[in-house]
Amino acid sequence: MGHEPSLTERLRARFPELDERPSQFNGAPALWLGRRELLHLHGDVVEIRLTRKRAARRDHDGFWLRTPSSDWVGLAAADEELAAELLAEAIEANG
Repeated sequence: MGHEPSLTERLRARFPELDERPSQFNGAPALWLGRRELLHLHGDVVEIRLTRKRAARRDHDGFWLRTPSSDWVGLAAADEELAAELLAEAIEANG
């Protein structure tokens, strides 16, 4: 039986400009753009640094703001396509 790639590994393959390193928040695998952490997992929740400005432009269908003043949004880790869409936007917003 082979190794099943994790969500961070699959997203890293889709976005080669990102590096996979431990999260500064919880030590779990995370995706980084340079010195900015853009994605990490909390169990079955993925958090993405979308930025407040970008999050405010969206309808929040399928994701939520971590706090009203946070740059981070959360969503179910099972929704890989939404995670990829938000991660692409996060790369643009944080690049």
